[in-house]
Amino acid sequence: MFEKERTFNERSKESQLMCSRYPNRIPVIVQKRKEHIVTIDKRKFMTPRDLNMAQFVFVIRKRLKMKSTEAIFLFTGNTLVQANATLGEIYEKHHDHDGFLYITYDFENAFG
Repeated sequence: MFEKERTFNERSKESQLMCSRYPNRIPVIVQKRKEHIVTIDKRKFMTPRDLNMAQFVFVIRKRLKMKSTEAIFLFTGNTLVQANATLGEIYEKHHDHDGFLYITYDFENAFG
């Protein structure tokens, strides 16, 4: 987990630097929810504020090389993220004190 690998100050400085370089974007960390599921190949993203979660799910599915029979669920904390919400809206409500928005994913076979 990203939070355990770096101190709060390191994470905070990194998010501030990222936001200063890309002021119209949001620093997002994507992590798996359970240890036994597939690990994403990239976990740090700088996303546009107006990107909606359905579009972001598409990006995550592609990076995980998921099959069409697998469903993915994205969470902020223990809250399932709404597909029609923008990342800007989600960031305002759920970002961490270090400046990052942490999104966890979980998935399962939906059709067998």
